[in-house]
Amino acid sequence: MTGANRLIAIDGTRGIAAIMVMLCHGTVYFERLVAHGHLAVDLFFMLSGFVLALVYERRFADGMDVKTYMTRRVFRLYPMLFLGALLGLIVFIIGPTEFEPTGAVDFSLAAISQLSLIPFLTSSTLAFPLNGTQWSISYELVANYLHLRIFEKLTMPVLVKIVVATGVITAGTALYHGDLDFGWQRERYLFGIVRACFGFFAGVLIYRLRPSFGTGFGSLGMPIIAALTIFVTMDPFAIGSNSTRAAIYELALLFTVLPMICIIATNVTGGAFTRALGTLSYPLYALHAPVVIAMRLSEVTLAFEIGVYIVLVMIAFVVGRWIDEPINLWRHKRDRQIKLRDGSVLASTNNPAPHLT
Repeated sequence: MTGANRLIAIDGTRGIAAIMVMLCHGTVYFERLVAHGHLAVDLFFMLSGFVLALVYERRFADGMDVKTYMTRRVFRLYPMLFLGALLGLIVFIIGPTEFEPTGAVDFSLAAISQLSLIPFLTSSTLAFPLNGTQWSISYELVANYLHLRIFEKLTMPVLVKIVVATGVITAGTALYHGDLDFGWQRERYLFGIVRACFGFFAGVLIYRLRPSFGTGFGSLGMPIIAALTIFVTMDPFAIGSNSTRAAIYELALLFTVLPMICIIATNVTGGAFTRALGTLSYPLYALHAPVVIAMRLSEVTLAFEIGVYIVLVMIAFVVGRWIDEPINLWRHKRDRQIKLRDGSVLASTNNPAPHLT
Protein backbone atom coordinates (compact mmCIF):
# COMPACT_ATOMS: atom_id res chain seq x y z
CA MET A 1 0.00 0.00 0.00
CA THR A 2 1.28 3.45 -0.81
CA GLY A 3 1.80 6.10 1.83
CA ALA A 4 -0.79 8.27 0.11
CA ASN A 5 -3.44 5.57 0.34
CA ARG A 6 -2.60 4.97 3.98
CA LEU A 7 -3.01 8.63 4.90
CA ILE A 8 -6.20 9.03 2.86
CA ALA A 9 -7.74 5.96 4.50
CA ILE A 10 -6.89 7.17 7.99
CA ASP A 11 -8.31 10.61 7.28
CA GLY A 12 -11.40 9.02 5.75
CA THR A 13 -11.85 7.22 9.05
CA ARG A 14 -11.69 10.61 10.72
CA GLY A 15 -14.48 11.75 8.42
CA ILE A 16 -16.75 8.94 9.61
CA ALA A 17 -15.90 9.74 13.22
CA ALA A 18 -16.58 13.46 12.66
CA ILE A 19 -20.06 12.67 11.35
CA MET A 20 -20.80 10.58 14.45
CA VAL A 21 -19.56 13.38 16.74
CA MET A 22 -21.83 15.83 14.91
CA LEU A 23 -24.82 13.54 15.44
CA CYS A 24 -23.87 13.11 19.10
CA HIS A 25 -23.81 16.86 19.72
CA GLY A 26 -26.95 17.78 17.84
CA THR A 27 -29.29 14.83 17.80
CA VAL A 28 -32.88 15.18 18.91
CA TYR A 29 -34.20 11.98 17.36
CA PHE A 30 -31.23 9.60 17.23
CA GLU A 31 -30.05 9.33 20.82
CA ARG A 32 -29.58 5.55 20.77
CA LEU A 33 -27.54 5.82 17.57
CA VAL A 34 -24.92 8.06 19.16
CA ALA A 35 -25.32 7.54 22.90
CA HIS A 36 -21.58 6.85 23.11
CA GLY A 37 -20.62 9.24 20.33
CA HIS A 38 -17.95 10.91 22.44
CA LEU A 39 -15.82 7.79 21.91
CA ALA A 40 -15.23 9.04 18.37
CA VAL A 41 -13.07 11.75 19.94
CA ASP A 42 -10.85 9.07 21.47
CA LEU A 43 -10.58 7.55 18.00
CA PHE A 44 -9.43 10.97 16.75
CA PHE A 45 -6.68 10.99 19.36
CA MET A 46 -5.45 7.52 18.35
CA LEU A 47 -5.48 8.30 14.66
CA SER A 48 -3.61 11.55 15.29
CA GLY A 49 -0.97 9.75 17.31
CA PHE A 50 -0.41 7.27 14.49
CA VAL A 51 -0.31 9.91 11.75
CA LEU A 52 1.99 12.33 13.53
CA ALA A 53 4.37 9.53 14.49
CA LEU A 54 4.38 8.38 10.86
CA VAL A 55 5.00 11.86 9.49
CA TYR A 56 7.24 13.40 12.15
CA GLU A 57 9.18 10.85 14.20
CA ARG A 58 11.87 10.60 11.54
CA ARG A 59 12.10 14.38 11.57
CA PHE A 60 12.28 14.39 15.37
CA ALA A 61 15.21 11.99 15.09
CA ASP A 62 16.85 14.33 12.56
CA GLY A 63 16.65 17.21 15.02
CA MET A 64 13.38 19.09 14.49
CA ASP A 65 13.03 21.58 17.35
CA VAL A 66 9.95 22.25 19.47
CA LYS A 67 9.36 25.76 18.10
CA THR A 68 9.31 24.58 14.48
CA TYR A 69 7.06 21.62 15.23
CA MET A 70 4.53 23.45 17.41
CA THR A 71 4.38 26.35 14.97
CA ARG A 72 3.49 23.88 12.26
CA ARG A 73 0.85 22.23 14.40
CA VAL A 74 -0.79 25.51 15.40
CA PHE A 75 -0.74 26.79 11.81
CA ARG A 76 -2.28 23.49 10.69
CA LEU A 77 -5.13 23.57 13.19
CA TYR A 78 -5.85 27.25 13.79
CA PRO A 79 -7.62 28.39 10.57
CA MET A 80 -10.58 26.06 11.12
CA LEU A 81 -10.65 26.88 14.84
CA PHE A 82 -10.80 30.57 13.96
CA LEU A 83 -13.73 29.97 11.62
CA GLY A 84 -15.40 27.86 14.30
CA ALA A 85 -15.02 30.65 16.85
CA LEU A 86 -16.55 33.16 14.41
CA LEU A 87 -19.42 30.79 13.72
CA GLY A 88 -19.92 30.35 17.46
CA LEU A 89 -20.05 34.11 17.88
CA ILE A 90 -22.68 34.43 15.14
CA VAL A 91 -24.81 31.68 16.67
CA PHE A 92 -24.45 33.30 20.11
CA ILE A 93 -25.82 36.55 18.70
CA ILE A 94 -28.74 35.14 16.72
CA GLY A 95 -29.65 31.81 18.29
CA PRO A 96 -29.79 29.66 21.43
CA THR A 97 -26.51 28.51 22.95
CA GLU A 98 -25.33 26.86 26.14
CA PHE A 99 -23.12 29.86 26.95
CA GLU A 100 -24.66 32.37 29.36
CA PRO A 101 -22.10 35.10 30.15
CA THR A 102 -22.63 37.19 33.26
CA GLY A 103 -21.78 40.42 31.44
CA ALA A 104 -19.77 42.12 28.73
CA VAL A 105 -16.45 41.49 30.46
CA ASP A 106 -17.25 37.82 30.91
CA PHE A 107 -18.18 37.50 27.24
CA SER A 108 -15.08 39.38 26.09
CA LEU A 109 -12.79 37.16 28.14
CA ALA A 110 -14.51 34.06 26.76
CA ALA A 111 -14.06 35.28 23.18
CA ILE A 112 -10.38 36.11 23.75
CA SER A 113 -9.88 32.72 25.39
CA GLN A 114 -11.50 30.93 22.45
CA LEU A 115 -9.38 32.73 19.88
CA SER A 116 -6.15 32.25 21.84
CA LEU A 117 -6.73 28.49 22.42
CA ILE A 118 -6.73 29.00 26.20
CA PRO A 119 -9.60 27.35 28.13
CA PHE A 120 -12.06 29.71 29.82
CA LEU A 121 -12.42 28.19 33.27
CA THR A 122 -14.05 30.92 35.35
CA SER A 123 -17.76 31.37 34.73
CA SER A 124 -18.87 29.00 31.98
CA THR A 125 -19.75 25.33 32.15
CA LEU A 126 -17.83 24.85 28.89
CA ALA A 127 -14.05 25.11 28.63
CA PHE A 128 -14.50 26.75 25.20
CA PRO A 129 -17.99 28.26 25.32
CA LEU A 130 -18.29 29.60 21.75
CA ASN A 131 -17.24 26.31 20.16
CA GLY A 132 -16.99 23.44 22.60
CA THR A 133 -15.14 20.95 20.38
CA GLN A 134 -12.02 23.09 20.64
CA TRP A 135 -11.15 21.43 23.96
CA SER A 136 -9.96 18.27 22.22
CA ILE A 137 -7.82 20.23 19.74
CA SER A 138 -6.15 22.14 22.58
CA TYR A 139 -5.27 18.89 24.32
CA GLU A 140 -4.06 17.32 21.10
CA LEU A 141 -1.58 20.22 20.91
CA VAL A 142 -0.45 19.40 24.45
CA ALA A 143 0.07 15.75 23.43
CA ASN A 144 1.97 16.91 20.32
CA TYR A 145 4.28 18.99 22.51
CA LEU A 146 4.90 16.13 24.93
CA HIS A 147 5.59 13.75 22.05
CA LEU A 148 8.55 15.78 20.84
CA ARG A 149 9.78 16.81 24.29
CA ILE A 150 10.16 13.21 25.44
CA PHE A 151 10.98 11.70 22.04
CA GLU A 152 14.65 11.02 22.77
CA LYS A 153 13.64 8.90 25.78
CA LEU A 154 10.53 7.42 24.16
CA THR A 155 11.75 3.85 23.77
CA MET A 156 9.22 1.06 23.38
CA PRO A 157 9.30 0.16 27.11
CA VAL A 158 8.76 3.82 28.06
CA LEU A 159 5.97 4.20 25.50
CA VAL A 160 4.20 1.10 26.80
CA LYS A 161 4.45 2.41 30.37
CA ILE A 162 2.94 5.74 29.31
CA VAL A 163 0.05 4.03 27.53
CA VAL A 164 -0.61 1.72 30.48
CA ALA A 165 -0.37 4.50 33.07
CA THR A 166 -2.61 6.93 31.19
CA GLY A 167 -5.00 4.09 30.42
CA VAL A 168 -5.31 3.21 34.12
CA ILE A 169 -5.90 6.83 35.10
CA THR A 170 -8.41 7.28 32.27
CA ALA A 171 -10.24 4.16 33.44
CA GLY A 172 -10.35 5.38 37.02
CA THR A 173 -11.67 8.77 35.95
CA ALA A 174 -14.33 7.19 33.76
CA LEU A 175 -15.49 4.90 36.56
CA TYR A 176 -15.65 7.88 38.92
CA HIS A 177 -17.65 10.09 36.54
CA GLY A 178 -19.77 7.32 35.03
CA ASP A 179 -18.50 7.54 31.46
CA LEU A 180 -15.63 8.70 29.25
CA ASP A 181 -17.32 11.97 28.30
CA PHE A 182 -15.02 14.32 30.19
CA GLY A 183 -12.57 17.04 29.27
CA TRP A 184 -14.90 19.58 27.65
CA GLN A 185 -16.50 20.74 30.90
CA ARG A 186 -15.04 23.54 32.98
CA GLU A 187 -14.93 21.45 36.15
CA ARG A 188 -13.52 18.35 34.43
CA TYR A 189 -11.23 20.03 31.91
CA LEU A 190 -7.95 19.00 33.50
CA PHE A 191 -8.96 15.33 33.49
CA GLY A 192 -9.06 15.51 29.71
CA ILE A 193 -5.28 15.70 29.36
CA VAL A 194 -4.86 12.10 30.51
CA ARG A 195 -7.66 10.95 28.22
CA ALA A 196 -6.05 12.73 25.28
CA CYS A 197 -2.56 11.44 26.07
CA PHE A 198 -3.78 7.86 26.36
CA GLY A 199 -5.38 7.99 22.92
CA PHE A 200 -2.51 9.86 21.30
CA PHE A 201 0.29 7.69 22.66
CA ALA A 202 -1.73 4.54 21.97
CA GLY A 203 -1.72 5.73 18.36
CA VAL A 204 2.05 6.23 18.52
CA LEU A 205 2.37 2.69 19.90
CA ILE A 206 0.27 1.32 17.03
CA TYR A 207 2.61 3.12 14.63
CA ARG A 208 5.67 1.58 16.29
CA LEU A 209 4.06 -1.90 16.11
CA ARG A 210 2.74 -1.54 12.55
CA PRO A 211 5.04 -4.21 10.97
CA SER A 212 3.32 -6.80 13.18
CA PHE A 213 -0.18 -6.20 11.80
CA GLY A 214 0.27 -7.26 8.19
CA THR A 215 -2.08 -6.24 5.37
CA GLY A 216 -5.06 -7.63 3.53
CA PHE A 217 -8.16 -5.55 4.26
CA GLY A 218 -8.18 -3.96 0.81
CA SER A 219 -11.44 -2.47 -0.44
CA LEU A 220 -13.44 -4.04 2.40
CA GLY A 221 -11.58 -1.97 4.95
CA MET A 222 -13.64 1.22 4.82
CA PRO A 223 -17.03 -0.56 5.15
CA ILE A 224 -15.61 -2.48 8.12
CA ILE A 225 -14.33 0.76 9.65
CA ALA A 226 -17.69 2.47 9.12
CA ALA A 227 -19.57 -0.43 10.71
CA LEU A 228 -17.24 -0.58 13.72
CA THR A 229 -17.29 3.19 14.23
CA ILE A 230 -21.09 3.29 14.16
CA PHE A 231 -21.22 0.32 16.53
CA VAL A 232 -18.86 2.07 18.96
CA THR A 233 -21.06 5.17 19.11
CA MET A 234 -24.36 3.30 19.39
CA ASP A 235 -26.04 1.95 22.54
CA PRO A 236 -27.16 -1.45 21.23
CA PHE A 237 -27.51 -2.97 24.69
CA ALA A 238 -29.50 -0.05 26.19
CA ILE A 239 -26.81 0.59 28.78
CA GLY A 240 -27.55 4.31 28.97
CA SER A 241 -25.09 6.84 30.39
CA ASN A 242 -23.78 8.22 33.68
CA SER A 243 -23.46 4.83 35.33
CA THR A 244 -20.75 2.34 36.23
CA ARG A 245 -22.08 -0.02 33.56
CA ALA A 246 -21.69 2.69 30.92
CA ALA A 247 -18.14 3.42 32.05
CA ILE A 248 -17.15 -0.26 31.93
CA TYR A 249 -18.74 -0.69 28.50
CA GLU A 250 -17.03 2.42 27.10
CA LEU A 251 -13.67 1.40 28.55
CA ALA A 252 -14.00 -2.02 26.93
CA LEU A 253 -14.57 -0.30 23.57
CA LEU A 254 -11.72 2.15 24.21
CA PHE A 255 -9.18 -0.60 24.92
CA THR A 256 -10.28 -3.06 22.22
CA VAL A 257 -12.44 -1.82 19.34
CA LEU A 258 -10.92 1.65 18.91
CA PRO A 259 -7.36 0.30 18.50
CA MET A 260 -8.77 -2.28 16.10
CA ILE A 261 -10.33 0.48 13.98
CA CYS A 262 -7.02 2.36 13.99
CA ILE A 263 -5.09 -0.75 12.96
CA ILE A 264 -7.52 -1.53 10.14
CA ALA A 265 -7.32 2.09 8.95
CA THR A 266 -3.56 1.72 8.50
CA ASN A 267 -4.12 -1.20 6.11
CA VAL A 268 -6.86 0.16 3.87
CA THR A 269 -6.64 1.56 0.37
CA GLY A 270 -8.42 4.86 -0.20
CA GLY A 271 -10.70 5.75 -3.11
CA ALA A 272 -12.54 8.90 -4.17
CA PHE A 273 -15.25 8.62 -1.51
CA THR A 274 -12.68 8.01 1.21
CA ARG A 275 -10.75 11.04 0.00
CA ALA A 276 -13.93 13.13 0.21
CA LEU A 277 -14.48 11.99 3.79
CA GLY A 278 -10.93 13.07 4.56
CA THR A 279 -11.48 16.48 2.98
CA LEU A 280 -14.53 17.22 5.13
CA SER A 281 -13.32 15.56 8.35
CA TYR A 282 -11.52 18.39 10.14
CA PRO A 283 -13.75 21.26 8.91
CA LEU A 284 -16.84 19.33 10.00
CA TYR A 285 -15.40 18.59 13.41
CA ALA A 286 -14.20 22.17 13.93
CA LEU A 287 -17.34 23.95 12.69
CA HIS A 288 -20.42 21.89 13.49
CA ALA A 289 -20.89 22.33 17.23
CA PRO A 290 -22.42 25.84 17.47
CA VAL A 291 -25.02 25.03 14.80
CA VAL A 292 -26.07 21.57 15.96
CA ILE A 293 -26.20 22.58 19.62
CA ALA A 294 -28.44 25.54 18.70
CA MET A 295 -30.63 23.09 16.80
CA ARG A 296 -30.71 20.71 19.77
CA LEU A 297 -31.88 23.54 22.04
CA SER A 298 -34.71 24.38 19.62
CA GLU A 299 -37.84 22.48 18.68
CA VAL A 300 -37.18 21.07 15.23
CA THR A 301 -38.71 18.36 13.09
CA LEU A 302 -36.94 15.18 12.05
CA ALA A 303 -36.74 16.38 8.46
CA PHE A 304 -35.21 19.69 9.58
CA GLU A 305 -32.59 17.92 11.72
CA ILE A 306 -31.57 15.62 8.87
CA GLY A 307 -31.44 18.60 6.53
CA VAL A 308 -29.09 20.45 8.89
CA TYR A 309 -26.73 17.49 9.00
CA ILE A 310 -26.69 17.19 5.21
CA VAL A 311 -26.03 20.91 4.76
CA LEU A 312 -23.24 20.87 7.35
CA VAL A 313 -21.53 17.94 5.62
CA MET A 314 -21.75 19.74 2.29
CA ILE A 315 -20.41 22.99 3.75
CA ALA A 316 -17.59 21.12 5.47
CA PHE A 317 -16.57 19.53 2.18
CA VAL A 318 -16.59 22.91 0.40
CA VAL A 319 -14.59 24.53 3.21
CA GLY A 320 -12.15 21.63 3.20
CA ARG A 321 -11.75 21.63 -0.57
CA TRP A 322 -11.46 25.37 -1.13
CA ILE A 323 -10.06 26.73 2.14
CA ASP A 324 -8.47 24.10 4.39
CA GLU A 325 -6.62 22.11 1.71
CA PRO A 326 -5.30 25.15 -0.21
CA ILE A 327 -4.00 26.67 3.03
CA ASN A 328 -2.18 23.46 3.85
CA LEU A 329 -0.82 22.98 0.37
CA TRP A 330 0.66 26.45 0.66
CA ARG A 331 2.01 25.58 4.10
CA HIS A 332 3.64 22.37 2.90
CA LYS A 333 5.17 24.15 -0.06
CA ARG A 334 6.61 26.82 2.22
CA ASP A 335 7.96 24.19 4.61
CA ARG A 336 9.36 21.88 1.95
CA GLN A 337 12.82 22.47 3.32
CA ILE A 338 13.13 22.01 7.05
CA LYS A 339 15.99 23.66 8.85
CA LEU A 340 17.55 21.44 11.47
CA ARG A 341 19.34 22.38 14.66
CA ASP A 342 22.73 21.75 13.12
CA GLY A 343 21.99 24.10 10.22
CA SER A 344 21.58 21.39 7.59
CA VAL A 345 18.48 21.18 5.40
CA LEU A 346 16.18 18.20 5.01
CA ALA A 347 14.13 18.22 1.82
CA SER A 348 10.63 17.03 2.59
CA THR A 349 8.22 15.45 0.14
CA ASN A 350 4.81 16.76 -0.70
CA ASN A 351 2.24 15.42 1.72
CA PRO A 352 -0.19 13.15 -0.14
CA ALA A 353 -3.01 14.18 2.19
CA PRO A 354 -2.34 17.83 3.06
CA HIS A 355 -5.54 18.21 5.05
CA LEU A 356 -4.27 15.55 7.47
CA THR A 357 -1.03 16.94 8.90
